Amino acid sequence: EDEVSIGLDPWPSDHRAVVSGFSATAAPMPELVTTRRRIYAVSDQIEVVFNTAVEARIAIDKAETRTVSGRGSFRIPASLPGPGRHTVSMTTAGSATRLERIFWVQADDVAPEVTVQGDDFAVGEGIGVRWANAPGNRNDYLVVDRPDAQPGYETGLAWAYIDALPEGRLLIDEQNAAWGWPVPPGHYVIRLLKDDGAEQLAVSQEFTIHSGGPK
Repeated sequence: EDEVSIGLDPWPSDHRAVVSGFSATAAPMPELVTTRRRIYAVSDQIEVVFNTAVEARIAIDKAETRTVSGRGSFRIPASLPGPGRHTVSMTTAGSATRLERIFWVQADDVAPEVTVQGDDFAVGEGIGVRWANAPGNRNDYLVVDRPDAQPGYETGLAWAYIDALPEGRLLIDEQNAAWGWPVPPGHYVIRLLKDDGAEQLAVSQEFTIHSGGPK
């Protein structure tokens, strides 16, 4: 560092970055149909994006919407399909290939929910959980927690990702618990937490884990 014109700890040289030049040729855009977002409020406009070399039919939940060609987009009111899980699909004449994308519509100002499927479990018994109206972040997750604990997974109890799905069900057990399985006897809740953090989106009713076999 003594022999460089500009020294900056902790780097022993003035070469703190390397710039490279390169060229790339863009690949042709594949045929596709999708929505700009995976989750919409019922008051939103759904933007459908498509690319097709030939004339194609785009449908939502198998109800034909319109015929398109080339590359573009169009909007429809989210109230048209309404709340729930939906599929936008694209088919071309003379082809059996059907491209599709799943998206969700949620009621305006709806709150996330999480529910345990039962109220009493044996140690090692899978805990069935259902959730709805989650925001669909990449790393939203469920964690088994003490009712009076601060939200998070630092307790060492079992937790599992929900695959960025706004709604679904999961059996938390030895197959998918990130760690802390089996959960010891005691009283617990399931928390739905946001995107690998400690922000609580929803909390379930209390349930009990007891020693011994299933009741």
